[in-house]
Amino acid sequence: MTALALHDFSDFLLRLYRLAYESSIETFQDAALGLVKPLIAFDASMWGTATTDRDGIDVRTLHLHQKTPEMMRATPAVPERAQTVSRGRPHAA
Repeated sequence: MTALALHDFSDFLLRLYRLAYESSIETFQDAALGLVKPLIAFDASMWGTATTDRDGIDVRTLHLHQKTPEMMRATPAVPERAQTVSRGRPHAA
């Protein structure tokens, strides 16, 4: 990693930590995603937490960023050959 890249990464982390300190719980995820967006281009995102067990994935929380529940319902079902997670490792469904 070059000195400039390390400086940029360090600056990003400091800004992210500052957001965590200054933002409310309700606004942090959108603020953090706004900070990431110039680095990784995206239109919308989902930020969630989940656990896995032998029955599959149990979603605990889900935050939609610039995506509505209606958009989620309009999304086609996951194709059979999509990647799923089982015990921390991706595998073909």
